[in-house]
Amino acid sequence: QTSAQGKVPGLGDIPGLGEMGFLEEEDSDEDDDEIGAIQIDDIPQAFSHFSYEHSRGRQLVCDLQGVWNADDGFVLTDPVIHHVSSKGRRYLNGATDKGEAGVKKFFQTH
Repeated sequence: QTSAQGKVPGLGDIPGLGEMGFLEEEDSDEDDDEIGAIQIDDIPQAFSHFSYEHSRGRQLVCDLQGVWNADDGFVLTDPVIHHVSSKGRRYLNGATDKGEAGVKKFFQTH
């Protein structure tokens, strides 16, 4: 749920937030054909990508499952963390950690 003021409970103020949980870009003269909105459902994928970039390609948090609710924002469970080891260590984060192979598979569909 969003308010008319662009607030999402659990996320705070987000400029340009539309009624249905879409982030809307400012009007621009460039690429008027682009949709210009990010759906709430895309945020977990964006977080996965962020985790990879922020760790400089060493870790990726993915397979995020959960729900969005107005009181808490996202409630996510059961993440998979792939760790890319330069020393060949495997399963650093448990049996679901597929290392570099898991990262490559994620980016094939992202």
